[in-house]
Parts: sequence; C-alpha cells; structure tokens
Amino acid sequence: MDSCGRYGSCLADRAIRLDLIAKVRGIACAENYFDNLPKVSKIQPTYGALLNSYVRENLMEKAEVHMKKMEDLGYATTTLPYNELLTLYKNRGKFEKVPLVIQKMEKNNIPQDRFTYNIRMSICAAMSDIDAVEKILEEIQCNPMVDIDWITCGNLANIYIKAGLLDKAELTLKEMENNMDRREREAFDSLITLYASAGNKDGVTKTWQLLKSSFPRLTNMSFICMLASLVKLGDLEGAENIFKEWEYAGLNYDFRVPNILLDAYVKKGLMEKAELVLEHVLEGTEKPISKTWEIIAEGYLKNSQIDKAVHAMNKALLSMKRGGWQPKPTNLLSILKHLQERGDVVCAEQYLNILRDMNIESK
Repeated sequence: MDSCGRYGSCLADRAIRLDLIAKVRGIACAENYFDNLPKVSKIQPTYGALLNSYVRENLMEKAEVHMKKMEDLGYATTTLPYNELLTLYKNRGKFEKVPLVIQKMEKNNIPQDRFTYNIRMSICAAMSDIDAVEKILEEIQCNPMVDIDWITCGNLANIYIKAGLLDKAELTLKEMENNMDRREREAFDSLITLYASAGNKDGVTKTWQLLKSSFPRLTNMSFICMLASLVKLGDLEGAENIFKEWEYAGLNYDFRVPNILLDAYVKKGLMEKAELVLEHVLEGTEKPISKTWEIIAEGYLKNSQIDKAVHAMNKALLSMKRGGWQPKPTNLLSILKHLQERGDVVCAEQYLNILRDMNIESK
C-alpha cells in the first residue's frame, strides 16, 4: 500500500507510478497495478495514465474501451484524453475516426487546443488534403483562446515543404520566426532544420547567427541541427567549419556530431576525409560508439575494402550495449557474403550467430 503525506500528492504519485510500470514492466503489469488500486484512487489522473500507456503502445481497442469508461465516469472532461485518442488514430492511420472524436468534443463542450489543431493538420497532410489543412488554420485564427505559436507555424511549414509548396512554406517560416520565443533554443533548432528542408541556405545561416547572438553557449543539439542542415544542403565545407566550431566550444563529447560529418563523407565516397576525422576522434579521451564504427564500415564496404570493413564492424559489435544500437542487417549480410566467398568459416559463423540473434535469415 502506498503511503503519502498528502492525499492529492498520493493520487498523483500513483498515476506516475502506473506510467513507470507500463514503461519498465509492460502494459499487463500496469493494468494489474491499476486493477488493484483502491476505488478512491481510480480517478482522472490514474485513468489518464493508463490511457496514455495504451496510446504509447498503439493499443487501439484497449484505448477505446478505456476512453469509454472515462466518459461514462465523467473523467473525460478535458482536452488531454481526446488528444491522446487523436494521436493514437494518427499513429495507426485510422484517419476516418478523427471526425467522430472532434464531433464528440464539440458535443461535450471540450475545447480544442494547439495540440488538437496540430494533430488534425498533420492527419490531413498525411491524406494529402492541403485544403483541409488550411481550413483548420482558419479555425485556429477564429479561435480567440488559441494563438498561432511557433510550433504550429513549424508544423504548417513542414506540411507545405513536403507538399512541394515552397512559397507558402517560406511565408510560414517568416511567421514562425516572428512568433517564436527567443528564449527557446528548440525554436531556433527547428527553424534551422525547416529552412534546410526548404532549400533555403540563407535562412539557415541567418537563424544560426540569431541563435548564437541569443545564447552565449550553444548545445550539442543545436550543432547537430546545423551540421545536418548544411549536409542536407550539400555544403560540406560549411559543415566542416561548424564541426571545428563545435570542437572549439568544448561541450560534452557527443558522437552524434562527428557521425553526421562521417556519414556525409562516406556517402560522397570521401573515405580519406572520413579516416582523418576518425583518427582525430581516436586521439581524444572518448571512445567511438558503435554507430561511428558502423559508418566507417559502410564506407569500406562501398570501396570493397573488406578487411577494413570487417575490422570496423567488429569494433562496432564490441562497443554494442544491451538495448541500444543494433547493426544494419544489410551491412552484416554484405560482410557475411564476402567472408563466405573467401572461405573464412570462423568469422562467418560469428556473423551468422549475430544475424540469428536478430532473427534475420541469410541466404
């Protein structure tokens, strides 16, 4: 039995515990925990936590039954559970169910918030219905309780970019820039990424300078966004300069940063540059992660440098941590094929065992 100093915090703690149980031990254990709660604890927070767990696991039927119980008990009186259901339908591709949720919200006087509108726009975009997206935008503009924030602008710009409507995307990105909170790093990172997706290098560079003027110290994530954006735009020289800037910044070493540059070199067939970056990384105190070695192995495979590819992939496998990175099956199969062709039975058997562990069949 849980012990709590205050009744309200006790109920909140139980909702948090239920959520953690679902994440760590699975839905069945979370359901068991919920079922064994005293009746007084089965209220909106705990019901909501279980609904969230169903949505996270894409369990549509269970989520719908649970939502019906919440409605019958009067626990579905806020926007949040309806947003949960919309998220689930979006993830499962059950777009036809969305209008019914909106109708129910309207019937029960449940207000739509930014999240509701953004989910709806994303669903319409997935159906290639840009007219419907813009009608939802008009709804937001007519709703005095909801402002068009930078997240909504970013979502809309992304929709326009994917639809190839770059003129509309550019206008929306300008609006995003005007609406974003200059104290939010994530807003700058998102704007940089979206400008790159729109092919606007000037927008990327301008936003990067704005970011640096707004924050005296940047984060690894901002460098990752900028590096990836320059690589997407084909500006390897600019990416190299940002990489040097990142090293000079002295942040905690995050291998996702050099990995972006390494991957770009490998895809361009610039293995000498990739090797130089790897040598530079090896000179430091931090050891490369599995993904770093796999990127290098891919480059060697493309160049038919099999011994080097095997060496790099072995390094990747030795660095592998439980529950983390998993090697690409295509890389393993390619190495296995070369090992079998040259008669390296011992090494080939090792790779076969790895593939079996991953439930991947080899021919």
